[in-house]
Formats: sequence, C-alpha cells, structure tokens
Amino acid sequence: MDAVAAALIAAPDIFSDDSTRARRALAGVIPGLERAGVRAVATLDRAMRDTVWHRRLSIDFAALPEARVASLAGLDPEGWALGLASTVRDGYVREAAVRALGERWTLTASRFLILRANDPVIQISTWAAVALEARLNAENLDLWARCLPLLQSARSQVRASEAAVLERAAAALRAEPGHGALRQALGELDPLVRRGASEVLVDALAGTRAVLEPLSVALAAVDPQLRRWGARAVATVAITPPEIVAILRPRLAADGDSGVRALATQLAARAGDVDALRVAAFDVNADVRFRARQYLIGAGVELDTRVEALERLEGADRKGCIAALATLSDTGVTADLPSVTPFLVDPRASVAREAARTVEILNR
Repeated sequence: MDAVAAALIAAPDIFSDDSTRARRALAGVIPGLERAGVRAVATLDRAMRDTVWHRRLSIDFAALPEARVASLAGLDPEGWALGLASTVRDGYVREAAVRALGERWTLTASRFLILRANDPVIQISTWAAVALEARLNAENLDLWARCLPLLQSARSQVRASEAAVLERAAAALRAEPGHGALRQALGELDPLVRRGASEVLVDALAGTRAVLEPLSVALAAVDPQLRRWGARAVATVAITPPEIVAILRPRLAADGDSGVRALATQLAARAGDVDALRVAAFDVNADVRFRARQYLIGAGVELDTRVEALERLEGADRKGCIAALATLSDTGVTADLPSVTPFLVDPRASVAREAARTVEILNR
C-alpha cells in the first residue's frame, strides 16, 4: 500500500488515547514513510486535509483533540506523530503540534516545520518560522541540506516574513561553508534530496573544476530526469569547463537515456570528435543517429551507414545487432532483405523485434 494512504488509514489509531494501540499503528507506517522520503512528507501535508484522498480511501478525517497533542510527543523520537498532527484540519491542533515540533531538532520535525511556515494561519506560520530560525546555524547545515526539496519549493510560497528564514537557509547552503553539507546530501538515498544538493552545488561551483563531483552524482542517478538535467548542465558552457566536459562526455554517450546520448553527440560535434560521432551514427535511437549523421555531414566526413551497418551485423552482440538493424531501417534498400531476414528468428527477442520492424520498412 502507498505509504501516505497507509498513514491516513492509521491516523485514527495513532491519535488514539490508547498509547499501546497508537505506538503499534505508528510503528506500522514509519518504515514506509521513511522509504518514501521527502515526497511523503509533502504529500501528507495535503492528503491529511484533503476530501478527495479520504473519499478515495473510504475513511473519515482523523479526530484529534488539542489536549491530546502533548501525549503524541512520547510516541517516537523523530516526531512523526507530531508531524501528522501538524497537518490536520484543526488550526489549534496544528499550532500545538508545531510548538511541540519546535523542541525536536530532528530531520522529520524540521521538514514538517518548513511546511508549516506556509500555513494559512499566521500564528502557526510564525511559530514554525521561529523554530526554524533556531536551527539556522553551522551545526545544522546538514539538516537543512536534507530538507532541500521542501526548502526550494517553500521559498516561493510562504509570506515574506516567514520566507526570510528560508532564504537565509538557502543562502547558507550556497555559501562555501554549506558545501560540505551539500556533498553529504549527495550520498542520501532519497533521489529528491540528491537532486536538490546537485542543483545547488552545480550552481555554486559553475565554471570551476569542482563542478565535476555534483555533475557526476547527477549523471549516475537512477532518475532519468536528473541525468538529463546533469547532461544539460554539462553542455552549458557557463557551467562546465572544457576539461570537465572531456571527462564526462563518455559517460553521457553510454547513458541508457536517448536524450542524454543526443547531448553527448552535440558535445562530440563541438569537440570535433569524429570517432565519437561515427559511433553515435549507429545508435539504437533514430534521433541520435540522425543528429550524428548531420554533424558528420557538416564536418565534411563521408560515411556510408548502409554498408557499414551490413558489415556490423556479422557477429555483433545484441545491442550492436539492434543498432545495425535500426540503421538499415533508415538507409537500407530492398536488396538488403536477405541480410536482415535471418534475424527474424533470432533467439534474442529484442533483436527479432527490431528485425521485423526493419523488414516491414524495407518492404514498403
């Protein structure tokens, strides 16, 4: 079950006056919320007060008397129970929860406080801002770095009076003393935290050799959007020095995302790397192949991709076969069918599919 949905369903038990029942319910949802990371906190903030969420789950809004908020403080050291309480509909309950969260110097408490800095009730947002102000020092920069996704989104949403502390926190991370905390955040499991740290570090280190580290982290990410962002940063002259581009370009060329490889092709053309362009001309992706061929033509390099694709079919590995067959679908002729049709029964399913596509195109 989705971590946020599980928390909404468990909320009545977590807010129960039976401490054993409350602890058991909270223990059941915390692991999922922690795995979901910063996104779960932001989603919870909306979902706990959202009618659509509750209707979809066929549940009522969890009731929590203000007097019971103090008892939630003892349920978990991180502050998840208080954090949940800080998102309910009742403003008096949210205020009591925020006051209690202000005494918790934990990651979870800090993330919920950032959200409450945007609370529509000014007394609540003020209390949240005061608590966050107390955390604004060198000893807590690592805490702020791990809150970066919320910090980045909240800065443009909160009132000017409460936004000031968030702006100062962001400025502290951009300054050199904050770079150590950002580098630590690059190793976080949460991809949104890694992305936020990468973006701030790249912006702060633009034009220097030190930009290599955050760009390397971005390009190694599982998230393709982060890798594309990193590739665009590598391709931006004002951000990445030529010597760093030369180091990172092979990584872009080998990326599994065609958008990243297309940028690698652009960088190869910029560097005059004909060999890299020849390789890209036989990419499995049509757009990358087209770009590479256009760059080669612009450089005055002749390349008969049809003949070379036919030669590459002999003894190629799976990826090589797919690339050669795909190239023949671009530049092949009907006379090439005898070289292609044997691959229709290739035991490698992806090769057979590409062969079928190529045969269909050549037969048109």
